[in-house]
Amino acid sequence: MKKILLIGKLNNAVEETNKFLSRYFHVQLCSENTDVLEGMLKIVNPDLVLLSLIDADDIDTSIFVMLNGRYAQIPVLTMGTEEEINPFLPYYENSQFENLLCPAENTAILDAVCAKLGLDRKEIERDAAKERGETADKKRILVVDDNGTVLRTMKAMLEEYYEVAV
Repeated sequence: MKKILLIGKLNNAVEETNKFLSRYFHVQLCSENTDVLEGMLKIVNPDLVLLSLIDADDIDTSIFVMLNGRYAQIPVLTMGTEEEINPFLPYYENSQFENLLCPAENTAILDAVCAKLGLDRKEIERDAAKERGETADKKRILVVDDNGTVLRTMKAMLEEYYEVAV
């Protein structure tokens, strides 16, 4: 299963996107703090970075610089309005970055993610349905920690093999 690092402020748009995409991919949430993001990129090793620019008025351009530099091999899909992406337009000149204009339906987000990863949407949906049917066969485990980042990371690492509760 492909891994997506979802970066952004924890708002309704990010929560809804996370909930929807988690049906098809391993999704790990991350704040837009550059230091935290770099650590998460090393831990998660995502196949795609999904960066929400929705209500992110104070997002640091160093995130784009870092992704464009040290992590240029990872495709980046941003979500935002034309106004929200304007400060970052120079980074969209190469094929690493692509923006999905918002508001967007969940299915449009799934289509954009599949296109950026070169995946067939129908195949992803079939695989996800098959996996959900197999969930009953998986052992259930509980992960306990006082650090939310650790919990999310452990869940992302284990949920392929176990039904994970945090």
